[in-house]
Amino acid sequence: MTTTLDDAGDLALHMAARTVAGLCPTPLNAMEVAVVLETCGYTTTRASALGADGLLDLGAKVLDLMSLYASPTAAAQPAPTEDGPRSNRLLDFGRGLVYSSPWLVSIITMVVAGVSFWSSKIAIPSVANAVTLATAIVLFWFTLRLYRSERVAISS
Repeated sequence: MTTTLDDAGDLALHMAARTVAGLCPTPLNAMEVAVVLETCGYTTTRASALGADGLLDLGAKVLDLMSLYASPTAAAQPAPTEDGPRSNRLLDFGRGLVYSSPWLVSIITMVVAGVSFWSSKIAIPSVANAVTLATAIVLFWFTLRLYRSERVAISS
């Protein structure tokens, strides 16, 4: 334990290392440590108070101390992997079509009959058609982004 005021910076570094060890027992690099510290409220001002040039430098200093606080069971455990087979892309596409069927029916009705579900006596048909198309495009875009993020998560 430190007893002098000069060692207070070291104590704060050890406290930061203990905090990171509780949230991320086996960080890969200083960048990951810096991200954990930032999510815990550490700023560049706080990092400079601890004698670091910035959060990345603080992350490197804390990473050097991580061996003191890492649990032996956390280092021995392999990273979790998905045990089951990967999902079938055709099945995923079919589920997406089923979930999107109300919007697909809306677009087909708009194209074939020239009438939108959004139309009313007050709304102009072109505005109603624009709302339907915009909604469909945004839903497609979000679905595509979600699918890509799931593929990245599965492949990592």
